[in-house]
Amino acid sequence: MRSFTESGLRFTFNKDWVVKKYDSHRYYKGLSGMGLKGIDFIALNLKENLVAFFEVKNYRTRFHQNTGEPIYPEPKPAHQLAQALSDKVSDTLLAIDAITTYYRKSLLYRWLQPLYLRLPFYIGDRFFWTKVENCIYQHENLAYVLWVELQEKDLHYQDQLKQQTDLLLKNEFGVIYVADMADQPFPQSLAVHPAS
Repeated sequence: MRSFTESGLRFTFNKDWVVKKYDSHRYYKGLSGMGLKGIDFIALNLKENLVAFFEVKNYRTRFHQNTGEPIYPEPKPAHQLAQALSDKVSDTLLAIDAITTYYRKSLLYRWLQPLYLRLPFYIGDRFFWTKVENCIYQHENLAYVLWVELQEKDLHYQDQLKQQTDLLLKNEFGVIYVADMADQPFPQSLAVHPAS
């Protein structure tokens, strides 16, 4: 199992997944200086050859880790949150293209690329980005996940968010999910809980 925390939530993936916290990855840090935004993390399922882009927003009451003071985050309007996801997806796709274009400058990489695409196990960053880029290029097995936790369930807000997200990402190939702990899109391989 692979676990990590994002926005006060603990995401646990089974062994079939390789996950990169993209917004803290060294490649993102290099590209963010050019004004590119990034999604929170990218997950690659080696067994299903599936790539999922995750953006996480936690609007539940949390407590400051140093002072213990409560934090009451206010949810953004649905259209603003959907627009933020759309912008981050576009910038992340541009960045992935830049990463793999850089790799292709190497003769050794061009020679190894077909091997990376066939291997069913993780062997490093070049393998990861090659597999991710291939799923994007082939327009297969792509998922965009906007993970939004609200203090109280609000079906109207979630419906608005889904409609706005579908509208803004209509030109992207892949399945779009608006998810929370009660509605997890990958129930067999992903569990999400509040971080302790």
